[in-house]
Amino acid sequence: MDILLLLLQVHFTTRLKILLKNAENVVVTKCSNPRAMKVDELKEKAQKFVKNVYCDEDVNRAFDKAMEISNKNAVVVCGSLYLAGDIRKHIKKFFE
Repeated sequence: MDILLLLLQVHFTTRLKILLKNAENVVVTKCSNPRAMKVDELKEKAQKFVKNVYCDEDVNRAFDKAMEISNKNAVVVCGSLYLAGDIRKHIKKFFE
């Protein structure tokens, strides 16, 4: 997924602005949904609101990067059930 995958295109920029309002770092990725926004396109849009935007098409590496950046503190994952399904197994190892 692109971490904010299924936000409607019509209101995408507005919703992205709200979600990233207090963000210092953003990691964007791609999920298995064929309708997902391209990672580079999402990165470009996110850079309008956040200085530090990291990009990785691999969901697991993207999550690892987010954990690294946050020093294993809070990480917010936004997107869809596709993203949740893609990342669920990988996330479990951080909570064992």
